[in-house]
Amino acid sequence: MMAMDENGRLWTSFWGSGLTWAAHLGVCYFLHASMCERGNAQWLWLVTATGLVLCAAAAVMAWTIWRSMPAPPHVTIDEEPPGRGRARFLAMMAFAGSCFFAVVIIGQTVPFVILEPCD
Repeated sequence: MMAMDENGRLWTSFWGSGLTWAAHLGVCYFLHASMCERGNAQWLWLVTATGLVLCAAAAVMAWTIWRSMPAPPHVTIDEEPPGRGRARFLAMMAFAGSCFFAVVIIGQTVPFVILEPCD
């Protein structure tokens, strides 16, 4: 069984990247009008960089949790301690989700690169 601290870290890594993406989307929509008036997108770049750093932190956290729970050799699913397989699966899904949401944040940044702030 995992300690409570690891359990909290696991759920933080699982939900962290999705919430980061949602915050990135909301903040970018909020800042777009003011960036159009100023003619530059510096704050949008800062928000994107922050979102990518948070997604990377969630991915590293999930990866370290997954690596700390190696699969026991020659053990069937029935012999594994309760909850351990589920925790390993959740850690890997948190890592995959973090990578996915990082790609989504990069995809949302493409219009900043191609278009001017008011286009």
